[in-house]
Order: sequence, then structure tokens, then C-alpha cells
Amino acid sequence: MVMSPDRGGIFDVLLGLTRMGLGGPIAGGKQFVSWIHEHDFARAVAFLIAREDMQGPVNLAAPNPIPQRDFMRALRSAWGQRVGLPATKWMAEIGAWFLLTLAG
Repeated sequence: MVMSPDRGGIFDVLLGLTRMGLGGPIAGGKQFVSWIHEHDFARAVAFLIAREDMQGPVNLAAPNPIPQRDFMRALRSAWGQRVGLPATKWMAEIGAWFLLTLAG
């Protein structure tokens, strides 16, 4: 996930869920979240474009992924939202369908 303050991005979606009190753990919250800040992503892409000796897929992510539960707890804390209702897997799948994405 590329974290950016732009409207419509994943951070905007997650923050919207948090504001509504829905930013709790999903299906237990043990799955790890890999993320990267938009500026780090842009610098990494520029670096890779300049490297003629690199080929094939490259994974760009912050070095320390964290469990989804901890990620959302930090987001709720930063926003000042104490409550984050949990979601089961089937709830996440319905929500993902509405957001036109995958539940993971």
C-alpha cells in the first residue's frame, strides 16, 4: 500500500473507516501490512529506472511490516479515535466488494 494524503488513496479510505469507528482488526488482524510512503515509492522508482543492470520484478515496501491490528490501532490513535469495531472475514469481503478491491 502506498501511503499518500491524496483523496481516494488507500490512506484516505482507511482514515475514512477510522472516522466512522470501523477501523478495527479484520479477521483477527494478524495478517501483516506492507506499506510504503509515497515519497519513498517515487524515489525508489526513479532509482530503479536509472539502473540498467536491474531486471525483473522489484518489491517496494517499508522494511518492517506490522500486523493489521497494530497498523489500525496506530491510525486510530493518531486520529484520536478510541473505538475501532472489528470485522470478520465475510464482512471484509462485502466491504471490499463495495470498494471494488480484494479483501486479501
